[in-house]
Amino acid sequence: MAFEKVLIANNTSVVQDDVLAQRIGLIPIAADPRLFEYLSVLSDQLIWLPNGSELVKESGGETSKPKTYTSFSRRQDSFPEFADSP
Repeated sequence: MAFEKVLIANNTSVVQDDVLAQRIGLIPIAADPRLFEYLSVLSDQLIWLPNGSELVKESGGETSKPKTYTSFSRRQDSFPEFADSP
């Protein structure tokens, strides 16, 4: 177990906030992992994307290049234009 999110309110040291947060994230925590809740995804909930995380949207004209979006979200319906067609 380790820290996942670190919020630094007032850092007056010479160590930068991002370096300090990264170092705190490396500290191991002696805890029983069975006491924590984890996010799980069932295999029947996964959707195959042929281009990986790239979502292609057709543009208006035939000569124009289609727009490509990269999704860092778990769900494709977070993009309103892709909500109906995964």
